Amino acid sequence: MERQKLKEELAKRISTRIYEDEPLARHTTWKIGGPADFLIEPGSVSELTDVVYFLAVNSINYRVIGNGSNILALDNGFRGVIIKTKKLKAIKFKQAGEIYVEAGVLMPTLALKAATRGLGGLEELAGIPGTIGGAVRQNAGAHGREIKDLVLKVEAVDENGNIKQYLNNECNFNYRTSRFKDERLWVVSAALFLKPADQKEIWQKIKDYQTKRKEAQPLDLPNAGSVFKNPDNIPAWKLIKEAGAQGLKKGGAVVSEKHANFIVNTGNATASDVLYLINKIQDMVWNRFSVKLMLEVEVIGE
Repeated sequence: MERQKLKEELAKRISTRIYEDEPLARHTTWKIGGPADFLIEPGSVSELTDVVYFLAVNSINYRVIGNGSNILALDNGFRGVIIKTKKLKAIKFKQAGEIYVEAGVLMPTLALKAATRGLGGLEELAGIPGTIGGAVRQNAGAHGREIKDLVLKVEAVDENGNIKQYLNNECNFNYRTSRFKDERLWVVSAALFLKPADQKEIWQKIKDYQTKRKEAQPLDLPNAGSVFKNPDNIPAWKLIKEAGAQGLKKGGAVVSEKHANFIVNTGNATASDVLYLINKIQDMVWNRFSVKLMLEVEVIGE
């Protein structure tokens, strides 16, 4: 579809601003990424479903993202439309600990709102910088807790513009994945179940986990969290460190001295710099341990 025509069609379907040639570095926690042809932030679930259906039917390349906390956007950007769920941020507290949460709600925001109501269960996940949509998509976890432990059901839109509901056991949750990552399904909301707990204990747990995170992770520099999934029985950071890859540099990208499974942007890193380090780490770990490290971050664009 001709570019101007596409912009006009998008404008018919959303009530919010259309960003053209928008640098994805502004929308990823790595602060890396070239321009997307278009970036939009639908103002409602219905706008999101309408635009997904339109793009799919017309075979226009698109991708739905949340906070960009688990994404490496490539240097030449993204040809097509990036749909960001930022404005889908409704939270509804229902009876008996059930919470309805739209995809764009940030995990720390949800954890804090739950804590003020004396609802526990999100303490371990309070430091994850992603959205509910992204957390469900990849079954995010920390400190032994995964989002799957709290999910009752998920609503997702398919490429026919239909919203479908999936109970927890239908989501195919596994380590850092789900059916929403494996299929062309985009999370629009989730229902979680949290249990009442002592409010002081909840706040203390959140504080303790945040302290651990600050001590263990290089939060002072742009990053995308853990770059690689943990292989069975051993953390990826240990393999990377023992293979001698910790501290490696390429351009503005560095394998963190604080946590070897983090690659940080020291100010001017490119996606090419990060990809170089990813490949180098994989080679070094393979040569030392015969273990193939698999990416946890998702690569988008060109």
